[in-house]
Amino acid sequence: MYCPKQYVSLRTFEPERSILVTFFSPTGTTRKVARKLAFALDADEYEIEPRIPYSEKDLDWRDENSRCYTEMHAPDARPLVAKKFADVGEHDVILIGFPIWW
Repeated sequence: MYCPKQYVSLRTFEPERSILVTFFSPTGTTRKVARKLAFALDADEYEIEPRIPYSEKDLDWRDENSRCYTEMHAPDARPLVAKKFADVGEHDVILIGFPIWW
């Protein structure tokens, strides 16, 4: 993965800390940022995946009947996750990335 040199020094702030970058990225945008951050911090990464993957139609935020529109406007509408991450407690710092519609 390409990462500019200025990012490489980010991990020097507390090298002994265990860091996890976890993210939810139906479109892939958040994934790109999270992976750069995980690389720069020498962190573990974990992608939260929905039990039911999003289709292109699901991701059309302009369509009031789309899945992402519903999830954005209804606080109790959240996707089920495909699997749980059991090792969260092994990390000192957890960074979470998610789509802007939440």
